[in-house]
Amino acid sequence: MDHYFRNALEEGLIKSATLPGGQSFFIDNIQYYEVTEAGMNLFKNRFHAFTDTLRLHDSLKVNDEMLTTSLAIMRDQLRTAMAQINRDPVQVMDNLASALNTLERLQQRREFALDVAEVFDIVSVFYLSEEEDPRIVDPVINRRKINHWIQHTELYPQFLRLQIDRFVPLNELTDPQNLGKLQSMNDDELIDLSIIQKKAVPFELSDETRALIGDRMSNLKHYQQLIDDMKSGRYPSHS
Repeated sequence: MDHYFRNALEEGLIKSATLPGGQSFFIDNIQYYEVTEAGMNLFKNRFHAFTDTLRLHDSLKVNDEMLTTSLAIMRDQLRTAMAQINRDPVQVMDNLASALNTLERLQQRREFALDVAEVFDIVSVFYLSEEEDPRIVDPVINRRKINHWIQHTELYPQFLRLQIDRFVPLNELTDPQNLGKLQSMNDDELIDLSIIQKKAVPFELSDETRALIGDRMSNLKHYQQLIDDMKSGRYPSHS
């Protein structure tokens, strides 16, 4: 348990979290917590990370995971293309074509400007685990927490029932047509990443980039299941 987390818990600034459905937020032996009314000043210290998350989605229209993965891929591919420009023009063209495709995929996401990942990104500020310092948002711990939640698609409809309408266009994110478009973009990205993954050696992708690709592909598959559940009506909308 984090030292600052223990202090906040003992002082009554945080408490065990309850989801909108009334059940305790307890997943895979991990209890999640929320800030109490007495701890609202504590939450203010996390507010900057929250506004940064909103700014990222509002301005870039893509979530941090996709942006980080795409930039890492393009960096490695362009670096490889520059190194091979005088000795393997065919491979250079393959690298450049793939990098351009990654850029176009980012542009497509920006133009659509909707992503179920935004819900997880925002909610992750409100709920924290024992390993977190409640005063700050550690991006590494936070990403690990989100990756865990994504595996439990039943959480998403619970998150939609939180009071986050002013931050996230929930009506648009539950619209069947928009969900279908998101699903199509996820499928396209999964195919692209699978191809890039298979060409990791000629593209000379770093171990870090390969790990990012693996995580992104895993999460995209979970998003697809989540969207399937929403489209099938298995889970009710937030309204």
